[in-house]
Amino acid sequence: MNLFIDMRIFKIIVLTAFLGFCSGLPALYAQAQLERISIAERADGLGYVVRFHLSEMVGAYNLSQPETDLVQIELRSPALRTIDTVPITNTDFVIDFNLTTRPNTIRAKIRLAEGVYLKSSAYPDVNGRDLLLSLEYADRSEVEAIAAESVSLFPFDQQPEEAVAARPADEPIQIEEIAPEQPQQPVVSADRDINVSIGFMTGLSLAAVSSNTFSKDFREGIAIGMAFDIRLPYELPYTIQPGIETGVYYAQKGFVNPRPDFLNAETVEFDYIEIPVMGKFSYEVMDFISPYLLIGPFAGFMINAERVGSDGSRNDLDDQTNNMILGGLAGAGVDVKVMNTILSAQIRGSMDFSNVFNNEFNNDQIGHFKNRYLSVLIGVRF
Repeated sequence: MNLFIDMRIFKIIVLTAFLGFCSGLPALYAQAQLERISIAERADGLGYVVRFHLSEMVGAYNLSQPETDLVQIELRSPALRTIDTVPITNTDFVIDFNLTTRPNTIRAKIRLAEGVYLKSSAYPDVNGRDLLLSLEYADRSEVEAIAAESVSLFPFDQQPEEAVAARPADEPIQIEEIAPEQPQQPVVSADRDINVSIGFMTGLSLAAVSSNTFSKDFREGIAIGMAFDIRLPYELPYTIQPGIETGVYYAQKGFVNPRPDFLNAETVEFDYIEIPVMGKFSYEVMDFISPYLLIGPFAGFMINAERVGSDGSRNDLDDQTNNMILGGLAGAGVDVKVMNTILSAQIRGSMDFSNVFNNEFNNDQIGHFKNRYLSVLIGVRF
C-alpha cells in the first residue's frame, strides 16, 4: 500500500512538472518586437515623452545627446526585431526621426527643430515592457553642456544598416494625450496591454487543521503546479500594477499526532488538486525586481484521504471526507525578470471555509475541522 501511494504521488509530481516545462517551451523562443513609436506631451507641460511600444522589454539600451539638436538611442536584445513599418506619431519639434536596424539592435536618431532645447533621459515604463524617452525643456547652456560631455553612439557604421519605413513625411501631426498622474484616483487606465505569462512552481509546505477538541502537529509536504500570471492593463495609485495569478497545484495537507481515540491514527493525510484565483498587486522597485502581495479564494478537490497507523498501516477516509473544499489564501512574493524569463519566490498561507469531514464527523465530538496550510514556493514563468 505504501509503495502504491508513493508511486501515485510521484507520477502526479512528474506529470505536473512535465506539463509546466512544456508550457514554457514556446515562450523560450519569444522575441522582443518594436511595434510602434508614439510621442506625447508630458502631463506637467515641461516637454515630451517618446514611447517605444515593445512586446517585451529589451535586454539593454543606451542613450546619448552628442549635439544640442540630436538625440540617439540604441535598443539591444537577442533576436530583437521590428515590423516592416513602424507607425510614429510626430510633432513640430522633431524635424527627422530616423530608425534603422542591425542584428539584435534597433537605432533611433531624433533631430530636433532649430531653437528647441530639450535634455533627454530614458527609463522603462511601469508596465515593465515599454521604453520611455523623456525630452524635457532646458536652457541652451544646460543642453550645450550635456552635448559637450556626450559621445555619439554611432558616429559611423562599418556595416550597412537596414532602414525601417516610418511615418510618411506628409502625414498630419498627431499628439497623443496622456492623462496626468493622479494617485488619489482609484484606478488610472494606462497605455498598455494585457500580458500573460505561464510557468511552474514548486516548494515545501506545512499543514494542520483547526479543531477545538485536540492538539495536533504539522504534516510536512510538498506543493507543485502550473502557474498562470495575468498582468492587467491598468495602474493603481502609487504605480501599483494589478494582476491575477492562478494555476493548478498539487498540495499535501493533513496533520500528525491526533487524539489517540480519534481515528486511531498517527498521521492523517489529505491530498488535493487546488485551483487558486488570486489578486496580485505588484510594485516595481527596480527595472527587473517587483515585490507583490496576493489574496483570493481557492477550490480544492480531494484526490486522496487516508489515516496512517503507528505500524504503517493505511485506511481510506474517502467516505468520511468532502470531495471539494473552498477556502481563502493570502501571500507575498517577488518577481525577478531576467530577459524574457521571470523568476518568482513566494510564501502563501491558506484557511478552509468548509469542513474537511462530511456530516458523519461534523458533530460535537470534534467540532469544526478545517485545513490550515503554509507553503514556500519558487518557480519560473515565461
